[in-house]
Amino acid sequence: MADIKTLRCGRGVLPLGAKLAFACAVAAVLLRVLPDMGLMPHPPGPPYAAVSLLSAAAFLLWLGNYWRLLSDPKTLGVKGCG
Repeated sequence: MADIKTLRCGRGVLPLGAKLAFACAVAAVLLRVLPDMGLMPHPPGPPYAAVSLLSAAAFLLWLGNYWRLLSDPKTLGVKGCG
């Protein structure tokens, strides 16, 4: 019910860091796939370096947002949704 109220108020469910992490992951995939498909010229320099940096940034942004949930003792031993 809280998620529906959040959406009605115009606020998103995902935090900003999670959205940025998703954007970094999509950019990494596009940078890796589009040159091989011939839809984009190969970027200057090693494209794998940029892809790895974007992937690492996506993971660190996601981890920074959800670390509290992953390390909180209240959420580690919970069985079910209750």
